[in-house]
Amino acid sequence: MQRPQTPRSKWRPRGCPFSRVRSWLDGRSVRRGPRMKKKHLGPADIGLDLGRGTDSPAFRWLIACNLFGARISQDIAARAYRELDDLGVLTADRLAEADWQTLVDALGRGGYRRYDESTARELIDVGRRVRDDYGGRLGRLRRQVHTRKDLAERVQEFKGIGPTAADIFVREIAPLWGL
Repeated sequence: MQRPQTPRSKWRPRGCPFSRVRSWLDGRSVRRGPRMKKKHLGPADIGLDLGRGTDSPAFRWLIACNLFGARISQDIAARAYRELDDLGVLTADRLAEADWQTLVDALGRGGYRRYDESTARELIDVGRRVRDDYGGRLGRLRRQVHTRKDLAERVQEFKGIGPTAADIFVREIAPLWGL
């Protein structure tokens, strides 16, 4: 394979961390530096104040963690969360009674297209389980767990909440719940 016909000073081998690449998002040339550790989005980044970890903020954070736990970018998950918030379905009762297609559409508007249908089903199921098993209040879950590990295991019982989503949830809620 021949080297591209460009001046030697501009040419760098493929894979060089400082090579110039075209950004497919905006068409501008972007200089890549060494890989930096990705910052985790937290509740404050999506406009959520957990406060003391009471029922409503804790439920909203659980839903956000469901979205963040999928193999999709944090920014897309945050946009999808905001769409659900704008729709007004971020309570256990409203989510349990939400129309599946309405949730799919909201997730799609947020850019959450790859998993939108399965995630909509999972969100409805989470709303129903919190409503039916805990009376719509995650504070009742708090009284049933005594360690971070217990909390992570209990949260993973919700459909769609895997180890990654549970870790994200526990990372922020456990200190507020005294775990």
